[in-house]
Amino acid sequence: MWRSSSIPLSALRPYSYYGISRLISKRNVGLQWQHAFTAPASKKPTLPERTLLYHAGTGRTVFIGSLKLTTFFLFAYSAFLVAPAQFFHPESPIWVPLAVIIGGAIPMLVVAYATAPFVTYIHLRIPFYARRSKEDLMRFVDKVPRTTEIDLTTIGQFGWPHVYRMPLAELRKARYTLSAANVKRVLPPSSVNANRPWWNRGLPTKFHVGVKPVGRRGPTPWQKVWDQLPNV
Repeated sequence: MWRSSSIPLSALRPYSYYGISRLISKRNVGLQWQHAFTAPASKKPTLPERTLLYHAGTGRTVFIGSLKLTTFFLFAYSAFLVAPAQFFHPESPIWVPLAVIIGGAIPMLVVAYATAPFVTYIHLRIPFYARRSKEDLMRFVDKVPRTTEIDLTTIGQFGWPHVYRMPLAELRKARYTLSAANVKRVLPPSSVNANRPWWNRGLPTKFHVGVKPVGRRGPTPWQKVWDQLPNV
């Protein structure tokens, strides 16, 4: 008849613990070798591909948009209400309706030229490796390639936004006497503006972008890009 072993259970504990520890140590060594020869996974980007670099501010954007709309409605009121009333008035001189139309158009034209085109947003299309953190973005804009695409969002005459996409190589710093524009777009000869009709304005070539001085925290990404723009 089979009899149970007389070895106490306490004598098996050291052997079982030793065996399990050897298995665990072998597994850890295997995992270490596996991590050593396996390429690390790419870090998920925290920034979007179309990253915001510049915002003109809500107050300035609302003020410029309201000013453009106000001057447009002033011109429409003068041209379509006041001028016809003066034209059909029997005692009104013949030159009064024309003067009313010109007087209503002058504020609209002055505001449209002085604020042409006012940039509200600037987005930069950055590659994947520059989207992982803000530090990677700052390293990218230190020497940003000239072929990088940039989006300039402006306010139209009626207040709606217009987005213009272009390579960074087309932008230049500029100064104008009678305009607030400080950026000029140098279009290639094969652009839309080359063969456009006389009545078509084509693509805008003047932009106004606000540039603030460098603060205590150092330059912003847009300030670094601005410093790399050549002069006209």
